Amino acid sequence: MIIRSLVILILFIFLASCSGTKNNSSNSDNSVTNEQNVSVERRTGGGNMERLTKELNLSERQKKQMRTIHDKYAEKFNAVRVSAGGQELKRTQMLELHENRNEEIKTVLNGEQYTKYEEMQKERIERMERRNAGGRGMPRGR
Repeated sequence: MIIRSLVILILFIFLASCSGTKNNSSNSDNSVTNEQNVSVERRTGGGNMERLTKELNLSERQKKQMRTIHDKYAEKFNAVRVSAGGQELKRTQMLELHENRNEEIKTVLNGEQYTKYEEMQKERIERMERRNAGGRGMPRGR
């Protein structure tokens, strides 16, 4: 349970440190929407669906369910990120969202797939920690 909380906390810190896409007011609504979608995809790992599909051997049904879950929580994470409130409140809300998302994912995947999913998440956090060693958060302007 402590490891799970630590993993969730590290993931939260990563997500909170990602820079949002700044939009120029002269952009068209369509352009702004596309930039926001890309930003949400980046922050939630939504672009990782192909990797999840391959490594977890997801069925088409599971792939659709996972996409639905990721999209749903991307909106919720973004809402917390841009909301008023202190950092501690946001951290608490993000941790709760991570736990809820993982519970939903657990209902989609079988036991072996979920174990592999957790391993993939830990590996991702470890890569992120190595990349950010000595600094705080993700480097800006990637």
